[in-house]
Amino acid sequence: MGFRKFYIALFCAILLLGFFAEGVSSCTAPLASDLNDDCKVDFRDFAIMASLFDYMGEIYLRDLANLAEEWLNCTMEDQADCWK
Repeated sequence: MGFRKFYIALFCAILLLGFFAEGVSSCTAPLASDLNDDCKVDFRDFAIMASLFDYMGEIYLRDLANLAEEWLNCTMEDQADCWK
């Protein structure tokens, strides 16, 4: 398996992890860096961005700075669910 196919498979696996997250409440506000739509910016979002780096050839510094700014933010309605 070539690296490109590996990264595409990795990206899909990471998206599925976020898609099947258990007990996710709805978001009160969108986060630009929440790439897996789980209402929080965490390592899963960073992993998705990193997997896209090789696939797309580049990541804009602005996007990485935005991820760093929103790092560990959570916009779930029930804040108790944020880091379970």
